[in-house]
Amino acid sequence: MPHHSFIAVVFSLSAVHYGYSFKEKIMFIKKLHTPEGAKDYLPDEMMLKKDTEKKIEKLFERYGYSMVKTPVVEFYEVFENTGSVSEKNMYKFVDADGSLTVLRPDMTPAIARIAATSYSKEDMPLRFCYIEDMFRRNKNYQGKQSQFTQAGAELIGEGSVYSDVEILTLAVESMLYSGVKNFRIDIGHSDFLPGLLEEAGATEEQKQKIIFATEKKDYVTVSETADSLKCNDSTKDLIKRLHLLIGDEEMLEATSKILTGKKALDALTYLSAVNKFMKDLGYGEYICCDLSTVATMDYYTGLCFRGYAKGIGFSVIDGGRYDKLLSSFGEDLPAVGFAIKINDIMSVSQNRKEKKKYVVIDGSISVKRASLAKELRNAGITVITLFDGLSCDEILKRHSDCTLAVYAGNEIVISKSGETKTVKDVSEIIKEVL
Repeated sequence: MPHHSFIAVVFSLSAVHYGYSFKEKIMFIKKLHTPEGAKDYLPDEMMLKKDTEKKIEKLFERYGYSMVKTPVVEFYEVFENTGSVSEKNMYKFVDADGSLTVLRPDMTPAIARIAATSYSKEDMPLRFCYIEDMFRRNKNYQGKQSQFTQAGAELIGEGSVYSDVEILTLAVESMLYSGVKNFRIDIGHSDFLPGLLEEAGATEEQKQKIIFATEKKDYVTVSETADSLKCNDSTKDLIKRLHLLIGDEEMLEATSKILTGKKALDALTYLSAVNKFMKDLGYGEYICCDLSTVATMDYYTGLCFRGYAKGIGFSVIDGGRYDKLLSSFGEDLPAVGFAIKINDIMSVSQNRKEKKKYVVIDGSISVKRASLAKELRNAGITVITLFDGLSCDEILKRHSDCTLAVYAGNEIVISKSGETKTVKDVSEIIKEVL
């Protein structure tokens, strides 16, 4: 029986005995739990999370990206009609002034606002990065969190293939820096499928049906809708086999021989250029061309990609080019970016927290104990102070993983790896630790 269910049963039984009302029972049970999709972080998990974030932040810094921060609470209009997260997946509320506000569901529109309102075209290109919490309602929970941390990078004011490659490189390196070794990033192009469907003479309704079904991996609907199209059999077959169009240059070349429409062909040519560039940089093993890749956000306009890690059934990286988004904020600038889900990659990271060095100090003379602790902390050493007058042996029984046990009495006694000795002053303690 799950822990929370056990608590609920125990409380229900005690409630009957003590006469608690049903409402009081529910209130008590809620006190002991977090809402669905939210969680607490205990020290070990929090340490791994912060360590992962620090590694990624350092990586972003090496690429010249500057950290920005935006409000957790934003006006709804920042995300309205931008192609961002669906309104039904936002946490919305009305503030005291009657304005409709949301808990930040997506960082990209907020950064687009910063670029459009605080910088001019002479400042381009801009390189911004962030590590922030996002808030999204998940109707079908399926293990996804409603509050989750994303780290991301945005390159604004640069529209070349080189900027796409830089962002893709950052995405790959972010996974590697995070300790994720077994992963793949599928790259696609937002123009390929619409271009293919235009070539097939699909109506707007048929286009939307196939695009939506492809995103949901509903290949039965894709196949049935393709059969209703008035186009040649080779084009129909290509649409039906979208989910199989995964591979490298050979797949792209074979697909291009079937196409006649410029839009889809141009998308393949661009994908080929990006793929070759990444291969030349030594990242070929992590990159795969997937023509069924559909942009996760409607604001993507060119290259789009998703990253998958072994053991996780959904994408942990989402990114792409969004050349039209900044026009929503009054500036017409190209941009590309990506986000990596910190909470998810932690579960498959091969990084493990390093054993923390720390000293535990106790003793019979409280002032001496406090003074030693102060000097050690000033030297950059983590110190836990006890107040029980424990000997070194007793300290080690309670804190078996500590680096050093210190007893502050008439003499200073230290114990390390089972060896106990007396020292004169704090400098000798520091030598033992460092």
